[in-house]
Amino acid sequence: GALILRRGDQGDSNLRGAMLHVLGDLLGSVGAIGAAIGIMLTGWSLLDPILSVLVAVLVVRSAWGLVSESIRVLLQAVPRGLDARAAEADLATLPGISEAGHFHAWTLTDESSVATVHVVPEAGADPLALPALVAARLRERYAIDHVTTQVDPPGGLVAGSH
Repeated sequence: GALILRRGDQGDSNLRGAMLHVLGDLLGSVGAIGAAIGIMLTGWSLLDPILSVLVAVLVVRSAWGLVSESIRVLLQAVPRGLDARAAEADLATLPGISEAGHFHAWTLTDESSVATVHVVPEAGADPLALPALVAARLRERYAIDHVTTQVDPPGGLVAGSH
């Protein structure tokens, strides 16, 4: 089972959870067999609970990363490594944009992040071109794959508000 699961998408938390379950079962079985052989050879019956605790610690340690990533998705946390203020400032440097604000990004699934942002066009810029420009920048630099952009009139953003 572990060999089959290993061929799948390792970014998928469901697959990683299944893999951890299979590996936990494997470690538990190997530990029980090892404990039985050790008890038969030495008569030391404490080997079984010692190996059981060791296997449990290994499983919990392995699962911690999966649990923390799952919590990030459930809480729709800011994508790992994303500085929202820096991304907002970066958007304000795009041609045709004079201001960017109210930037919010969150983790939707293991592999998907979404964002919303308000932008103000520069004088003479085509406001209808800005959403595609913003979406392309956020996809390329920040791996955000779905963006909702609101184009506001000049003076529509309050400086520094989030």
